[in-house]
Amino acid sequence: MGLWDPKVRKATFIMGLWDPKVRKATFIMGLWDPKVRKATFIMGLWDPKVRKATFIIGLWDPKVRKATFIMGLWDPKVRKATFIMGLWDPKVRKATFIMGLWDPKVRKATFIMGLWLEWIAPDFVQICFSITEQPDQMTQ
Repeated sequence: MGLWDPKVRKATFIMGLWDPKVRKATFIMGLWDPKVRKATFIMGLWDPKVRKATFIIGLWDPKVRKATFIMGLWDPKVRKATFIMGLWDPKVRKATFIMGLWDPKVRKATFIMGLWLEWIAPDFVQICFSITEQPDQMTQ
C-alpha cells in the first residue's frame, strides 16, 4: 500500500512489503529508497534472516542498518519490550540519551532520564536485556 514509481518499478512510499525470495513479509511504514532497497524512515521492520521484529519509530540509516532515533524495540525471542525514547549512535551501537525502559515480564517501568553511560555493557541490546532481567536493581 503506497506510491508506486513506474520508472524504477519500485514503491517510493510503502506500508507493507513481501519478499517472494524468502517468502517472508518485511513490514515497513515509511519512505523507501529504491537505490539501496532500504527504508530511510520506518515505523516497523521485520528481519526474515533472524525471524525477529525490530519495531522502530524513527530515522533508519541504511548504510549501517541502524536507527539513529528509536522510540521502541521489541524482541519476540525473549518476549520482552525494551522501550526507549532517545538518540541512538550507530557508530558505537549504543544510545546516548534514554528516557525510559519498560519490562512487561514484571509489569514494572524502570525510568531513566538523562545521559546513558556507554561503558556499562558492550552492546545496547545486551544493556536493555540485562536491565529487564534485573528490574529491582533499577527501581531501588
